[in-house]
Amino acid sequence: MIIGIDISEKNSVTAWSEIAKNQVQFAYLKCTDGITSTVANYTSDKKNAKQNGILAGAYHWLNPKQEAAAQVDYFIKNASITDEDLPPVVCLELYTTSKAILEPKLKTFLETVETRCGKRPIIYTSATYWKKYLAGIEWSCEYPLWIDAPGVIWPAQLFPWAGWTIWQFSYQVKIPGVSGVPGLNWFNGSKEDLQTFAKAGLVKR
Repeated sequence: MIIGIDISEKNSVTAWSEIAKNQVQFAYLKCTDGITSTVANYTSDKKNAKQNGILAGAYHWLNPKQEAAAQVDYFIKNASITDEDLPPVVCLELYTTSKAILEPKLKTFLETVETRCGKRPIIYTSATYWKKYLAGIEWSCEYPLWIDAPGVIWPAQLFPWAGWTIWQFSYQVKIPGVSGVPGLNWFNGSKEDLQTFAKAGLVKR
């Protein structure tokens, strides 16, 4: 498995070179939240991560109170996704909602982002959030899962996925080169799988 980090506006990266020295192979950077919030350092962090040999990607917090199409426009505009980037991520955990509201907006966001950027997006969520608001959905297994499950125990299967692609196992560890506490993640594959994933959004098995 390959180690990676995720950062947001709560973190400030002082030295991507120091991060690279700690065997970090990839980084997901918060880009947008809904249609009103962007992270000021996103573009510079993405550039500097790549310059230090770290694959980078963008994530967006989906706000179920706002239109999905408008959020896609906002995210695509600010993320500037290229062929070299990791697949984009839609994050689900911040907002209380209902299945009737969230499911169609999530589906619209995922399908539209994939069409517009050419990469299949990833769904980031916890088992608790998913079971509360999106239990029983089957179509989501078409998209890779990034599971939020801090700890040392391998995450239990979350229906309808057979397994996970990325596991956020901690956000309580300090890393040289980053202020604050970034998320730590395992990518379920080899370095070659990670490179394939960056190009296509899918891991060959």
